[in-house]
Amino acid sequence: MATNPNDSSSSSRPPSHLTPELRRGLLLLLQAFNYALHTQADPWQFAVSSGELRGYGLTAADLRFLVTQGYAESAREVTRPGASVRKFHRDASFRPTKRTCLVLTPAGADFARAVCSSATMAQGGPAASSATSLPAKQPYYDGSRRLLTYDGQEALRFRRPSKVEGLVLLSFQEQNWREKIDDPLPRVPGKNPARRLRNAVANLNRRLQKSSLRFGSEDNGRAVYWYLL
Repeated sequence: MATNPNDSSSSSRPPSHLTPELRRGLLLLLQAFNYALHTQADPWQFAVSSGELRGYGLTAADLRFLVTQGYAESAREVTRPGASVRKFHRDASFRPTKRTCLVLTPAGADFARAVCSSATMAQGGPAASSATSLPAKQPYYDGSRRLLTYDGQEALRFRRPSKVEGLVLLSFQEQNWREKIDDPLPRVPGKNPARRLRNAVANLNRRLQKSSLRFGSEDNGRAVYWYLL
């Protein structure tokens, strides 16, 4: 029942009438979505129960809004006690019960990011006060498909799992494509971390010859950034 993080048909512009409770619920669902993306797992393994969402103050109408707008998918959890993998049954109609769980769709993740961003700006947070703004368009890395896109176009696709370069892209995706992030690569005994990051950057750029996207490292190999040609 995995969602496709690259399909996005709904508008991500947040309406002004969203309640604080719904915004908090969206943040919780977005965290689960990002965990699945970072671990390259089925999003349903991180599904959030309706009970947990109701605990955040969401109403049945809030949950129905997310589902009917295409921002979330719902299913009834049927996992057996002691099972290591969660299982779900998709009902024909949306009737929330204590076993109902939700996951964000790709459109819902975009919507949640927009909601969280607008809330931060309204509170005068970093998004409002930062002297350096990100480009209006941002890349998107689908870890499950090993696909990097920019402006709706394929920029890079790994044919095989890439633990190093893929981790760099996943880290950018998890941090909503901040302009610069700290070196995300784990330390390996006997290998120079700065050289390892520079090699990862070089490998990414070599694969991006047909794209305007590029990566670079700075701070003596302790940080990596992305930019456009």
